[in-house]
Amino acid sequence: MEIHVISQFKSWLQKHWIVSLIGLLGSLASIISIIFIIFPVFINDGLNDGLYTGWIFAGYYNFQQETWQQGPYVKILNRVNQYDKSIIPIVGDTIQVLKPLNIIIYNYAYSKRLYELDSPALKIGVLRPADYTGHKLKKGTKIEVRAVVPSHSSGKPDAIWCRIGL
Repeated sequence: MEIHVISQFKSWLQKHWIVSLIGLLGSLASIISIIFIIFPVFINDGLNDGLYTGWIFAGYYNFQQETWQQGPYVKILNRVNQYDKSIIPIVGDTIQVLKPLNIIIYNYAYSKRLYELDSPALKIGVLRPADYTGHKLKKGTKIEVRAVVPSHSSGKPDAIWCRIGL
């Protein structure tokens, strides 16, 4: 009986090999997608834990005097809006890092990337060890600006934070 069943399966497989191949490819695709969902560490952009964005401190800027009070720690290389003459980066600009800068994500030590889109300046007043990702941008790194948030404290220049795309 077993030999007859195997013989029938071989006969069916010869007639319907394309269906079997499609099923096999579908199963393989499912397995691969599950691996990338369960083990996202395989999807890595060169940093140890798959960061795709984070925040850097560009410097302290005085909007009344239109001057940097400390910094800037970035240089605008390519301005998205050629008519904008501001010396503060804007969304879409390509900037170059002028000194090593920490990549910051609010509460990173405990929440990992949960708050990566939220400016650390709007979440907390002073950075804590938990906000440092452990990654730095090297001097000379060229990167795209994805968001800019000035943070104001009474009587002090604004801290300029840039969310960058890695």
